[in-house]
Amino acid sequence: MSRLGPRFLFLLFLGLGVQAIYAQELQYWPEIDFATAWRNIDLVAPALARIDSDRPNPQFAGTGILADFHLPAKLTLTTGYLFVELPPYSTQVHAPLAAISGSIKAGRLTVSDRNRFERLFGLGNVGRRAGLGAAPVRYRNRLLAETPLGSRWHLFASEEIFYDFEVSRWNQNRAQGGAGFRLSKPLLLDLYFIEQTARAPDRQTPVIGSTLRVDLSHGK
Repeated sequence: MSRLGPRFLFLLFLGLGVQAIYAQELQYWPEIDFATAWRNIDLVAPALARIDSDRPNPQFAGTGILADFHLPAKLTLTTGYLFVELPPYSTQVHAPLAAISGSIKAGRLTVSDRNRFERLFGLGNVGRRAGLGAAPVRYRNRLLAETPLGSRWHLFASEEIFYDFEVSRWNQNRAQGGAGFRLSKPLLLDLYFIEQTARAPDRQTPVIGSTLRVDLSHGK
């Protein structure tokens, strides 16, 4: 990829962020993923937060552990647990989860489909006010497409929809687009923009996010 490519992607991402800032409320979702591998299992310990431009912060802070088990036929089974603190509401949420993902390749394009189930224990009245229920079980389906650009860059786009079994409706979706850059062999940085749409109550939230992946197994 030429030197113009990274500059163009950076300016495009910056332009989307500036547009979102002037349009309405904006959130920033920073995340650091510490990753390693053991046999055929990939382990990730995420540390994530959500920052809101118009509210007390952080709105959300969480961590946990995720394990990916590689199965035949290009399938991946994910199990894990996330602990989330909601400081503005003095609320703690415990979220066990499981997902199954499959992928196909067409030339340089990879398309994957993830089907995830999770239980959000501890939301209580915070969940009811958000239209989710007190301890909802949610199904999340995410379709993701990504392609490399040269040896260090990649582009990705996804659409994720949420079904809440406690209130029996599809109540959220996230449309995402972004780019990633390998800073070094163990470090990968993704930058992205999300348009999040929630229903009952209806609300749209623009999000700028960053995910820094730290490969702890590099050099072993």
